[in-house]
Parts: sequence; C-alpha cells; structure tokens
Amino acid sequence: MDRSDVETRTRLPSDRNPAGAACISGMHRSGTSMVARLLHSCGVFLGPEDELSQGMPHNPEGNFENRAFVELNESILAHFGGQWDDPPRFPKGWELTPEVGSFLQRAENLLGEFRRQHWGWKDPRNSLTLPFWQRLIPDLKVIACVRNPLEVARSLFVRGDVIEPAQFDLWMTYYDRLLSLTRPDQRLVTHYRSYFHDPHAELRRVLNWLGVEASDEVVESACAHISAGLRHHYVGSAELIEAQTPDEVLSLYFRLCAEAGPIYLQARKHEAPGEQCTARANEVSVLMKELQQLRSSYNEILNSKSFRFVSWRWRLRPRK
Repeated sequence: MDRSDVETRTRLPSDRNPAGAACISGMHRSGTSMVARLLHSCGVFLGPEDELSQGMPHNPEGNFENRAFVELNESILAHFGGQWDDPPRFPKGWELTPEVGSFLQRAENLLGEFRRQHWGWKDPRNSLTLPFWQRLIPDLKVIACVRNPLEVARSLFVRGDVIEPAQFDLWMTYYDRLLSLTRPDQRLVTHYRSYFHDPHAELRRVLNWLGVEASDEVVESACAHISAGLRHHYVGSAELIEAQTPDEVLSLYFRLCAEAGPIYLQARKHEAPGEQCTARANEVSVLMKELQQLRSSYNEILNSKSFRFVSWRWRLRPRK
C-alpha cells in the first residue's frame, strides 16, 4: 500500500473534517501569539475563551493557545524523544506509523469540536509536528510567522529559555521543517515587522488569504492593541549580518523574507539609508555564495562519468 492509500484511509471522515482550517506556526517569540490574537479578534475560532491560555509576565496579551492542541503536540514530541527546544529526529514517514494511533484518536476527538467555517489553532510546535496534522487535514493552511532570528534569540534569552549558541540551530530547525513540509500555495509567511509598519494592511493580507471577511471597524479594533511598546528587541538586517550570523541562517531568513509580502518590503525601505544599503549588499553576497555552490554542484554532475555515460547512451538511442 503506497502513502496516498494510507493517507486516504487515515483522514477524518468528511462529516468530521472541519473546513477552513489554519494552523499558526513559526519559531517561538516570532509573533505567533500576536497573529493569533488578531485573527481571533476578526472572527477566526481558536477554541472556547476559557480554554485559551491567559496572559503571563513575558506575554501580557496572552498566548491565545488552546491547551489541548499544545498538550497533544508536546506528547508527540516527547514520544519521539524531544521537546520544543530540543526537537526529535523523526523517522521518515513517522506520521503514518501505528505508534501514533493513540495520538490520532485524541486529535480526531479534538477536531470534532471545531466544525465551523473558519477556525484554527496556534502553537509554534506545529512547525515540528506538521506532518501529523496534514495527515488529518490535507488542505490545512499554514501561517508561518517569522521574525529576525537575532531578535528571537534575544527575546528567548530574556525569557530564560535558550542559551547561545544553540539559538540559531533551533531557529533553523523550525523553519527548515516548515518550508520542506509545505508548498508555497499551502503557506503564508507573515513578518513580525510588518505589524509595526502597517498592521491593518498586513492583517488584511492574512485574512484575505484565509478567506475571512471582516469589517474595517473590526480590523481597526483588532489592531488597536498593537503598539511600539510591544517590540522590545529591534534588530535591523545589517546588524543581523554584522553579528556573524551563519550564512545558512541568513540564506533561510532571506528566503522567508522574500515570501513575506509587500508590507514587509515597504517596512524594509524605511530602514536607515546606510543600514539598508549595507543589508542589501550583504544579502546579495550571501545569495551569490549560495548560487556559486549550486553552480559548483551542477558542474560536478555534468563532469561526472555517470552523467557522461547516460548522455552518450541518450544520444545513441534509436530514433523513430
């Protein structure tokens, strides 16, 4: 039995498969709570009010997490020997193995409570457990919240969660998995910085992608809670590069930024001229290095004996 057959047999029955599902993902401290609160204010159902996480010192506005989803994600990570800050190395096809059967039953019972048009849940751990949820909800929409990795590292350090130098490894793991597990049409990347430049436009962009209608008054009310005071760790692109951030981190971050939409691009234009030029020059440099590596790999393939042999056989093939 191939993978498609297994997936068909393990999806939720049509009468229990909630439509319009979206999961809010991304590295911790990257604006996932802020985006969840905004969507919740615009009518996206994240669960009963009394089941959503309450505010805490490092996140006074609240996490807007449904604890049932978080606990299920934590159970999956623990079962495979990891946790949010020490992700497990999942075996290939783990989401289709019999050992996730107990988790499937918990998930099906949970999803059965969300039969409505627009709903979702927020948990950064979705970035790691996404194959499990895609098995149950094949048309799941993924909102990938991204923030400058140096800002994330500083925010985590202040909260006491992660100590250097593992910060970038963890950041890389979350977004590597997110991008590898979704096609561009299945995900929307939204940048933390966009909400401090033009929150109304960025929120509209996300709502339109989800197909959620909201009045101008509702959007205005939702965005009223966003203030510059919520942003405690501003880092420009130039500072990220000057911090000797590994090239692979920069490359992944710039790839995410390229998907972050027009509001983020406008925000980038408002950087100080010197910072903007330095950042763009270094950004091009990093991307050129990546291109050189690809070109080197390409030339290596072209010059290999196996490729020349296959090419020779192709040219000598019988013509019709």
